[in-house]
Amino acid sequence: AAKANEFKSKFFAHMPNSEVSDEELEKEYWRVVDGGDLMLRVEYGNDLDVTSHGSGFPRAEDDPPEMKEWIEHPWNLNNIATLDDSLLRFVSPNGEISGVSAPWIYVGMVFSTFCWHNEDNYLYSINYLHHGAPKTWYGVSGAEAPLLEEAFLSEVPELLRADPKLLFKLCTMITPRVLLAKGVHVTKTVQRPGEFIVTFPKSYHAGFSHGFNCSEAVNFALPDWLPWGRDSVQRYKSTKRSPVFSHERLIVTLAHESFKSPWLDAEVEWVFNK
Repeated sequence: AAKANEFKSKFFAHMPNSEVSDEELEKEYWRVVDGGDLMLRVEYGNDLDVTSHGSGFPRAEDDPPEMKEWIEHPWNLNNIATLDDSLLRFVSPNGEISGVSAPWIYVGMVFSTFCWHNEDNYLYSINYLHHGAPKTWYGVSGAEAPLLEEAFLSEVPELLRADPKLLFKLCTMITPRVLLAKGVHVTKTVQRPGEFIVTFPKSYHAGFSHGFNCSEAVNFALPDWLPWGRDSVQRYKSTKRSPVFSHERLIVTLAHESFKSPWLDAEVEWVFNK
């Protein structure tokens, strides 16, 4: 934390106020990313598995029995993926898929970035900011994902032609200003400590930290995710990418378990007509 705070203080030493506003910080971020005249290196402790690094939420293996109410609380991210309404309980009943049904921890500093991406298998995700500085988030709905991808192809065609899986690698950032100019609707919010951010199936999201912070995230899947999951299968097939888990096996499992949902019938028909 001390190293991150010192870096931020030095970077913004030219600012007249000791506290940099969200707007000023965002402006500086895109000046660095878009400008190309400043080489800046920041650190980001991302994708840290809670089983080896610990969770910001209480867990039975880490905390005393008196914490039982919070250990079992449905908003505890260690529980969300396998709640009754999440289909991931049929894929990973014990939350053993790291980063999907088992949360990951993220430790950031000013300008630590998560580049444009959507979730594995187009799942829902939920992120909780435990402590520290805010994060700026940008989002594009799943319905407009093709428009964002077209914008990327227009902006960095040589990169995408060289690597069709580029957007799966969380390594490319394009300013919302460019996306808006190309007809992509982009939303923005600032997440503060104690707040959750939920991303919907196939939605693209990106953002950066305002300073030292610690957050935690996990995936989940409501029944209305099923057609999006099928969409991810077809997309991954075209780019030769392996899914995190088998969508077809999940559908068969749901049918075998007599799971009831209006979203399931079309998926069962699709699986058995393949």
